[in-house]
Order: sequence, then structure tokens, then C-alpha cells
Amino acid sequence: MLILSAVIAAFVFGMAGNVSKTRSIAVTAQKSLTGLITITNQGGPDIGDVSSFSIMVDSASPKNPLGILVGSTTTIQGTSGSKNHVIVTCTFKDGSQQVVLDTYI
Repeated sequence: MLILSAVIAAFVFGMAGNVSKTRSIAVTAQKSLTGLITITNQGGPDIGDVSSFSIMVDSASPKNPLGILVGSTTTIQGTSGSKNHVIVTCTFKDGSQQVVLDTYI
């Protein structure tokens, strides 16, 4: 019984060591009738840990970066009349990354 408890404890504590922290950053996307997509950095408690954002629209990386200051915006030409897939990934100062927006607009 003692060996079983030790094995279970080692498994549980080993698993807990691999869990990454989820950070809270808000990014929104809006699309106009002409297909222009506006992406806005809304900030969040962990915005001070951000080093950059990466934006993909329909699997293509645009040339317009999103600033790390709260309220920063960038615009990207999407397609009018059909949905665009927008993914925004945040890179943090420690090198970790997290998807902060994944939506169809």
C-alpha cells in the first residue's frame, strides 16, 4: 500500500510540474462591411509581461503588427461578404506563447 501511494504521489506531483500558467490578455477584432478588420489590444492583468503579438488572418501573417500598449490597434484587409479566421498569439518576455484570440468574423 505504501508503494502504491508513493507511485501515485510521484505521478500527481510530476504532472503538476508540467502545467503552464495561463495569462490574462484581452484582444478584440471587429470587421467593417468593406472587410477591413481592426484588431485592438484591450490589455489585461498580464499585459506587462508581453513582448509581442503575432496576427494571422486566414493562415497568412500580415505585415501590420499590434503594439503592446493598451489601446493599440492595427487594421488588416479581410474579405467582405465571407468570414475571416483571425488568430492572435502573444509572446511573453519569458519566451512562452499563448493564443489570446481565435475567432471567425
